[in-house]
Parts: sequence; structure tokens; C-alpha cells
Amino acid sequence: MEGEVYSVFENAKARSRLSVSIDLIRNGLTMRNYCSLLLPIFLFLLLCCAPVRAESPMLRVGVSLPLTGPWAEFGDAVRNGIEMARAEQPNSFARLEFVYDDSAYDPKRAVSALQKFIDVDKVDLVFVWGNEPALAVAPVAQQRKVPTIAVAQFPQFRSIETT
Repeated sequence: MEGEVYSVFENAKARSRLSVSIDLIRNGLTMRNYCSLLLPIFLFLLLCCAPVRAESPMLRVGVSLPLTGPWAEFGDAVRNGIEMARAEQPNSFARLEFVYDDSAYDPKRAVSALQKFIDVDKVDLVFVWGNEPALAVAPVAQQRKVPTIAVAQFPQFRSIETT
């Protein structure tokens, strides 16, 4: 029971960070606050998904980022943000294991990364960065029933049907 109360408290904290992040979106997103936006959203969603696999000692997260190519700066920023948060809050990340893959902002490579995450790495959750990679990954992730966090700016995501 005590663990459940802590989980609810942590989820409430994460939700308040998410509302701040949503305000940043409404007021105009700059590169500087872009990275500060991603991490709270990512952690919020991880906290929400963690109880689903409570019996598992580790939660494996597949992270598909553009680590090469024209969008590599953003992919590096996200990866560095995750690793900095892990270094600063080791207790919060003790049960999380991140597996990175370079999508190079290519939809085909993002889908290949998703399939590798599912079949080889056996991840519990997938994080995809970028509009085109996210749109390519969404139907495959839905078909394979893998929880997926996609950071994209396409309004089409509102119309993707979830089951």
C-alpha cells in the first residue's frame, strides 16, 4: 500500500510538470525550452506505464533517435538529457534500462529499430523522436501492441485510432 501512495504522488508531480510543458507549447517553443519539455513528458509517461509491468525487475525502454543526419543535434540533446537525468537521479532510474538506436530521421530505419527493440532487445516501451519516424512506427507499434511514446508535431496523431 505504501508503494502505491508513493507512485500516486510521483505521478501527480509528473502531471504538474506536464502542464508546465503544455504551457510552453502554447507560448511558442524555442530550442532552449524544447529539451526541457521532452524530459518531463518522457518521465511522466514512463511513470504511468511502470505499474503495468510491476513484476519485472527492470523496465527496458527502446529509444529511437536521429543520432546521425540533419536532425542529429536534437537526437543527441534528447539522449544527453536522459543520461544527465539518470546521473542526477540514480534512484529514480534504478529500474530503467535504455536501449538506443539511430533512426537518422528515416522512417524505414525507425521501423527497423522498432522491430529490433521488440524481437531482439525485448523492450517494454518504445520512445520515437520525429514526425516522419513516428508516423511510420505508429501502425506497426499498434499492431504489435507495444506501448509507444512519440514526440512529433503532426496533427495526424490525434486521429490515429487506439485500442
